[in-house]
Amino acid sequence: MTHEPLAAPVISVIIPFRDARQQLPTVVEALKRQTLDPAKFEVIWIDDASRDGGGHWLMEQLAPGWHLLVHSKPRGSYAARNTAVRTVAAENIAFTDVDCKPNDDWLEQGVAALASAPRIAGRIHLELSNDPSTAERVDAGRFLRQHRYVEEGFAATANCFVQRKVFGIVGEFDEHLISGGDHEFGWRCEQAGIPIRYAAHLVVSHPARASVRQLLRKSRRVGFGMGQVVRRGRMPMRAVARSAFDRLALAGRRSISARGPRTAAEKGSFLVTAVHLLVILNTTLGCLTGLVLSGAAVSSKRADNQQRNLM
Repeated sequence: MTHEPLAAPVISVIIPFRDARQQLPTVVEALKRQTLDPAKFEVIWIDDASRDGGGHWLMEQLAPGWHLLVHSKPRGSYAARNTAVRTVAAENIAFTDVDCKPNDDWLEQGVAALASAPRIAGRIHLELSNDPSTAERVDAGRFLRQHRYVEEGFAATANCFVQRKVFGIVGEFDEHLISGGDHEFGWRCEQAGIPIRYAAHLVVSHPARASVRQLLRKSRRVGFGMGQVVRRGRMPMRAVARSAFDRLALAGRRSISARGPRTAAEKGSFLVTAVHLLVILNTTLGCLTGLVLSGAAVSSKRADNQQRNLM
């Protein structure tokens, strides 16, 4: 389902989702509150074969210039983004995820930022509860550290702006990857000499994972993607090793992160460090699994089955 296309939008927003009926209302409302003139942006939603009715609910919420694309079978988030990239009407693209909430001026400021660089990484604010669990503390200190990712040459697609011409230069996301496709895409951009800038004022909020189980699922998926990248030869080992050592160093953190103040209890929290180490172990196991089970010849069916197990 789609409305009539807008006349020359200046930016296209891409959001993939699967079985996200509960998360959809928050991001839908956030996009409807954008300060950028609605006539200047389109939103392309990609339903990756949801089974929870989220796509049907979203059809009733589409504003003018919003489009819903549907995969008949699950193909993964990177394939979904590629499907959308092929249909965008604007010269600029904004990526976010269905579990994120962009600030009201996100698009307006993002368009302005793209005038200074072809790739922009915005800040990802991890939302913590009033009494953060150990899992929340580890999540906020370990994942979605966008300012650090930019130093490695990439941006997490939870908050990323890209000029469309970049895809014509370096190609699309690698659809074989379960995770790490944004990192691998960023590495290709770096090799092509396409710069990236960090913009702390472009903010989306993301809830911190509240349970260790959720963290372990995330870390296993990240590790599996890392193993795929190595197996497929998509990045040099030095780049992968640099990222791995950076993540390993996080085990020494006993506080929430640099994003929030440290309390005396957090400074001495052995439990936080223990969960960091558990996440590292799980990531390593995921990486070994990715090395063994994936590669250039991996079938789409097998990859999808593995992704379902990791989610």
